[in-house]
Amino acid sequence: MEVSLPAVLSEVLETVAESVSPEPGRAVLVPGVEAAWDDCCAGQVAVRIVSLTPVYRGRRGASDLCDLVHWNVTLGVGIVRCIAVVDDHGRAPSAERITADAEQMVADMLAMKNALLYTKFSHVQQLTLGQWVPQGAEGACAGGEWVVNFLLPVCVPSVEE
Repeated sequence: MEVSLPAVLSEVLETVAESVSPEPGRAVLVPGVEAAWDDCCAGQVAVRIVSLTPVYRGRRGASDLCDLVHWNVTLGVGIVRCIAVVDDHGRAPSAERITADAEQMVADMLAMKNALLYTKFSHVQQLTLGQWVPQGAEGACAGGEWVVNFLLPVCVPSVEE
């Protein structure tokens, strides 16, 4: 049975979105290099493919599809939320509000880390968590992204086999 990469991506997205509090208003699989921050004030979790590399059995550099056994998958798994900004009168947000925004980012970072490390995702092998990369501030949005790497088998034996 062929393993579905979109199904695994959806599973990661759902798990991470449910792990943070308050739960974000949007959870999206992102095409391309970056997630658009279209609705950061509702909170947005995004999963994107950073890279996908074939892993072949046997010969180095093999290109025969029959030798393809795994995909080495690298994802960006991120979140953005609204942050305090200068108001319409040019006044900076309070130190307490800025600190609360930073505390929310750290809480999101830790909740996402735990969800990624302690969830058994279907067919995912050798999951490793890379670095957390803060993002923003841009406009009234900020957050960050985990880099996640794992192996995904091309096929798994069916239940009947």
